[in-house]
Formats: sequence, structure tokens, C-alpha cells
Amino acid sequence: MINQSEIHNRINQIWQIFTAAGVTDPIAIIENLAYFFLREEFQIGELYEISSSRRQLLESQQSTRGGFMPSDLLPDLMNKLPGLSEFQDIKQLVPQFTSSLGISGYLQIGDAVHGLLQDYSPAGQIFNEVFPGFLERMEPGGRYFTPRHLTRWAASLLEFFPGVRLADFACGSGGFLVAAAEKLPQVTGVEISPNWARLAFTNCLLHGIQKPDIRIGNSLSIFGKREKETQFDCVLMNPPFGARVDDSLVNLVFDYKMSGRSETVLTGLALNRLAELGQMIVFLPSGSLFANSGGEQILRDGWVENGELVAVVTLPKDAFQPYSQVATHALLIEKTQQPDYINWFFQPRFDGFTSGRNRQPDPEHNDLPMITAAIRSRKENQAVIPLSTGGNASFGYRVLLPDSDARLRVDRLIHLINNDTCFLVSFGSESNPSFYWILQAEILRIEGSPIPIALSLPDHLDHPINETFLSSAFTLKLQTENSEIISERGKRYAIEMLAQWEETSWMGIVVNPNGVPVSPAFKVDVPDNIEKNNETVFPWDYDIPLDDNTDISDALKGRGCLILFPPGPLEGMRIAEGDYYLKSGKNHWLHIQQDQNGLIKIDIFVLGDNSVVFESDGRQCGLVFNRDGEVLGVAIPSHIIQKSGNLDLQPVSYFPRKRETSEAGLDSPAQILADIQKAQLELTVQLGKLLALAEMKPAANESIPPHQVIICPMGELQGIQKAVWDVLQTMVEKHGSEAVPMAFRVSDIDTQIRNNLRDVIMKRVDPDLVDSEMGLEPYTEEDMQNYITDNSYTESDLLRVLDLFERMGAVVRISIKGSIYYRLVSEREIVGENPL
Repeated sequence: MINQSEIHNRINQIWQIFTAAGVTDPIAIIENLAYFFLREEFQIGELYEISSSRRQLLESQQSTRGGFMPSDLLPDLMNKLPGLSEFQDIKQLVPQFTSSLGISGYLQIGDAVHGLLQDYSPAGQIFNEVFPGFLERMEPGGRYFTPRHLTRWAASLLEFFPGVRLADFACGSGGFLVAAAEKLPQVTGVEISPNWARLAFTNCLLHGIQKPDIRIGNSLSIFGKREKETQFDCVLMNPPFGARVDDSLVNLVFDYKMSGRSETVLTGLALNRLAELGQMIVFLPSGSLFANSGGEQILRDGWVENGELVAVVTLPKDAFQPYSQVATHALLIEKTQQPDYINWFFQPRFDGFTSGRNRQPDPEHNDLPMITAAIRSRKENQAVIPLSTGGNASFGYRVLLPDSDARLRVDRLIHLINNDTCFLVSFGSESNPSFYWILQAEILRIEGSPIPIALSLPDHLDHPINETFLSSAFTLKLQTENSEIISERGKRYAIEMLAQWEETSWMGIVVNPNGVPVSPAFKVDVPDNIEKNNETVFPWDYDIPLDDNTDISDALKGRGCLILFPPGPLEGMRIAEGDYYLKSGKNHWLHIQQDQNGLIKIDIFVLGDNSVVFESDGRQCGLVFNRDGEVLGVAIPSHIIQKSGNLDLQPVSYFPRKRETSEAGLDSPAQILADIQKAQLELTVQLGKLLALAEMKPAANESIPPHQVIICPMGELQGIQKAVWDVLQTMVEKHGSEAVPMAFRVSDIDTQIRNNLRDVIMKRVDPDLVDSEMGLEPYTEEDMQNYITDNSYTESDLLRVLDLFERMGAVVRISIKGSIYYRLVSEREIVGENPL
């Protein structure tokens, strides 16, 4: 991997040469650099002579030609790559150097690029990966560099074979065309902008694609009906969104009425040019997935009814920053004609980069590799398979069941002792459920009717057990005689040791921290609340360690537990000889293993809070989730999609709905409406302030800093209003005869009022006297503090007065480094020529 930061700094130095010469358009600069990158890559021209000779040659060129004329790359490229002569646009595709930079700029840039590519390589990777970072915003016409991590990801979803024909009908800088360069495809790209077409041409050559068929023009004109026979095996495309296409161009391609939106028309063109069994990835906005207009609906009809839609991926919201925040979806289309096909819908949370405009690599948060693994595994016949994003570790799982098994649920369970996470996939009918047990890479099918389990338990108790459980609500006393459970209120429940299992009573066993039984089976009178709550597993209480260095998990690992079994036969679903799984109560599963010697080990798994990873609503027949239990995708049979009125293809429409408000702990509908109303009122206030700012006089016509405007309140102020008003008049700085308002906080007003109160009492007392000498009142510090406290105001009272003065236009609210300040109104805020 190249060090993009270091290379970015080197290129930035070269960039400054262009800007110093007045060349500031980023695409023009990159096109000029493309010229030098091709020279270096193919060793063209005098840049490979010694420096002094090169300079003499260029100086002679300038004197004899009457000006500086950089060398044309085309003749040398044609000699080195004869196949380029086949392309009609070849003269327009070769980048040229801007002669206005002169010999000095030419030599500076040439030397700098030469040094850069000597120190770092390959040139194609630098051109394709680093240069896009110098385009800070979308170009006119909606052009931008499709983020390269997305072009690589999209290409990874397609199945390339030797000699595959790859096309992009809106190729821009060729990011999609080079994403699979190592497969050596035959590439065709169309770009309406000559500047961007030259970037695509250069990008392909630098990636070893020796005959890139890059065409300059409109894709509809080039691949209209006259080239109807031209077909491609793969298409990768991020078309421009929302541009209007002329009807005459649309009619060149389609025999039926098609929407005039650019993304719809270009997607339809790509589909027409896609060969049988061909694959296509296209990026589209949300409207293309649900709009009822003719073109979009026609495309969706074909994809769903013919079984051509494989997957829809809603990309993370910041995936196209800093260029666009439009919600964008990647669609994988296969011309396979498979009715009754399964369609996958994905909603990745992360794409390997931080959020916001200034995105930085964040490989720890990337769901795209998991989605790639899921899509590649779509033809696997096994119901549950692990998904790996590299190496041997399983990072997620794909579940895909027959449509008839649409009742599907996944629960997360935690091992009681070692905290390992496993997942339980349940499906089938309620009367005859089946299960898959997932523990890391181990996946077990659990099905069939439960069968009896014969446990070889200890025939005697090795040592007495005296433990509390349920937060000391109960104490288990297990001994050779008089065993019992005692509640915290002293109620006793008898325990009887038995030589064999009794099916008519509640039975219990005790296991040690390793899950090994340490007691015979015993019959027990179960407390009513335990039976009512259907709880069956009770770990011993533990003391929270007082030492901060002690890990609580160590205390947990040292716990044994009591396991209770309700009346009835002891049965479980058999996996192998001596290997059983059974549900225990409402929150536990037991994995019972008994070896040939009769030794038993019981692993206990707990269904904790928020244990439900996924629960189908009857439409989903599969899902993809990661090892943290985050659901990234769902599988929907095509007949379910066809039932939706407009063939909605938005992934969000097919994920199960969240639990009801009362279940999920969300606000009630009334509270939500109240919050909406409050937000609307706040918005109204803010809009009023913005309108007032819009009406301000230009700052160029005023003094800087702006002077205070004297405003007199109507009528006489009393109480807190007068106290605050008096303080406000001091919140200015004097500049000669003028006063400039200062910023202040509510706390500043409070402090000044308290100081004023102190001055009031100091005028009446002498702090050095404790008697009535000289006619002054006696004084103590406590008296003063009590007086100030009794006569000062709360912060909420001060805020209400400031809000009143703000509405009167006497003060304005401002923000400084995210904190709220106020200041007196200045001439800047006064609208009109004659403020009162």
C-alpha cells in the first residue's frame, strides 16, 4: 500500500507551481500531470536526457519556434502501443501540457514528477488513488471522482474471466475501468467531457490496459440503435443523477417511452448492451428504486419478473463525501432469466472510512467486505454458512432457508462462564421447530423430536454446598441429610436426594464452574415465584470485588450454579451419540455432553436482554449478520416484491419493522408529536432571526467595530428588569466618545448584580466596626452574604429577562466557540437609516 500522506505532500508542492502560474482548475492541473505521468511511464522524450542537455534543447526550441511548445506524446505512444491507432478519438485523448507555464514551469514540474515516481510507485495507483483527493467539491455538470474504495468494491462483486468485455457509459476518470485491471479486461468507456475522457485514457494506460476504447461523446448517440449488436459482459457505472436528457437522444435507444432522467436512461442503455449471462453494477439514487414514472417502473419490472436483480445495497450516507450526500444504492444485475429468484437487500453501516467531509481510513469499521462475501456465496446450497472476509476467522454468517420456512428468528446467547457468544437460528412451524446452533465457525443442525437423555450423575455428595442465589433471595443448603432451599424470609423448601430421575416432580442438580455435575439428582419443592417466572438456572451470588484491579469476570468464572428441571421426562435434541441440546426455562439453553466413560459436561447459554438479533415478519427467507449480531442484509423472494404496488426496491422497505413503541422503550406518539411541535416553534424563531440578519445593512458601510445604539425602554422598569438593565449599560468598551458592545454571559450579569448589592450594603455599614459608633449599623460578613443571597436572582430568572430584552431588540444572542453569549444591540443590527 502506498503512503498516501507522503505522496499527497509531494503532489501538493507540485500543485503550488501551477497555482503560482495562475492555473487553479483542479481538473486542468490533473490533466497536465497526466501528461508527465505518461512521459515517465513510457519513457517518452527528452526528459530522460541529462538536465543540462534537456534545458539547452528546450531553450533552442523556444527560440526557433518563437515560443515554448511541449512535445506531443501521441507519436511515441503510437509507436509503443500500435493498437491505439484503431481508435478514432485518439488525438483528443492524449493529454497535453499547458504551454502558458513556459519552460521554467515545464522543467520544474517534469523534475518533480520524475522524482516522485522514482521514490514511489506504481504510477497508476498514485494517479487513480491520490489525485482524487485534490478535488474538494463536485465539478459543474455533477462530475466527481467516484470514491476508489467503492469502485474496487463494486468490481469485486463481478465474476471476471479472461478477455471479458467491460463497459462504463459514464466513465469519468476511469475509476471503474481500472478497478479490475489485473483481470486484463477489454474496456470501453464513454465520457461526454473531453478533459475527463483524457483522464480515463491516462488512467487505463497507467494500469497496463494497452487498448482502452475511450470514446468522447454522448453514450446514447454512440451506442444508439446503429450499434445495437454491441454487447458487453460486464458493466460498472455511476451515472450522473437528475440531468435531463433530450427526447431525441432517448428515442435513439428505446422503442418505448422512457423517462428522461440521466440515471434512468443510461441504466436502460447499459441493460440493453449487457450480454446474456452478463453482470452489471450500477449506482442509483433512491427515486430509481420506487418512483412510479414510466422509465424507472419499466426497469424494475424487468429486473424482478425476469429474476435479473441479485442485490441492492444502500451505501452509507457519507460514502460519497465530500462530493455528494444523496442517498445512493448499488444494484447488482445479472441477465440470467431466473423467475422465482431470491433478491438480497443490504444496509451496511460503515464503509471503512470515518464520517463527514474529511473522511479518513477506518478499516475497523467496514461492512462492505462482509457484503461482498455474502453476495459471492449466494449460490451456496447450505442453509447456514460462515462468512469470512479474509483468513480463517468467521466474521459473520449467511442464513438462507426455503421460502416455505419463512418463520425465521435468530437469537444471541452468551455462555454463562466464559462469555463466548453463539447464535441460535430457529425456523419451521411452531409445533415442529428446527434449529441451527452457531458457535464461531461451528454450525450444527438441530432438528427432530426430543429424545430421552440418561444422565450418569454422581451417586453421592462429595462435600456440603451452602450458597445463595438470586441476590440472596434464596439459600441452597445441600448436605447428606436435611437439604433445603431457604428464602430470605425464612420459608423452607424441602430437597430429597434420589438415585434416579423422577418425572413427576421438579428435579435439580448442581454443577461446578466447569459445568460438571457435583451432586446427585434431587427432588425439590420449587418456590412459587421461580415456577411462575419459568426460570431454571441460578448461578451462585458473588461478591463485587473491592479491589479496583480485580476483574469481575474472574469472580463470575468461579461460580457454580443450580439447574432445575420441571416435571416430565428429561429430553433433548440429539446431535450425536451423547451430545444433546435442550431449552431450559425461558432464558437458557443447555448443551449436554456425555463421553463413553459417562462423564458429563453441561454448557449453559443465556438469552440476555436484547437477545433477539432478527425476527422475520413473514417476508424474509434469509439474512446476513456479523459476529456482533448486527443484521446487514435480508433475502426476499421475488414473489414478495411483486406483491408491492410499485415494485419497491429500497432495502429499508424489507428489513423487519422495529418493535412497537411500548416494547422498544421509545417515546409515546403524544410525546413524539409534542417534540415535533417544539422543534417547529424553535425553527420559526430561528427563521425570524435569519430574516433579520438578511435585512442588515452591509458591513462595508459601517464602522468597525460597530458602535452601540442607545435604546431607552418604554416606561419605568422595576425589580429584576431594572437590575439587569442597569448592568447591561455597563457591558461596553469606550473608544473615545463611542461605546462598543462587549460579549457577556448570564453568569457575568449575576456576578455584577451581586457586586452591586455588596456596594449597597457597604454604603450603610463599616466592616471594621462592630458597634453603632459614628451612626453606622453593626456588620458581620454573614449578614452581608445573607443580604446578597436574599436579593439576587436565579439563573432561570435572568434568562427570562434577557429573552425579553432580546425580543425587544435591546440585546442579541451570539455563539462563541459553541457557547451562548449576549451583547447589546449595535448599529450593525439596526435596519433602516434612522433608528430610534
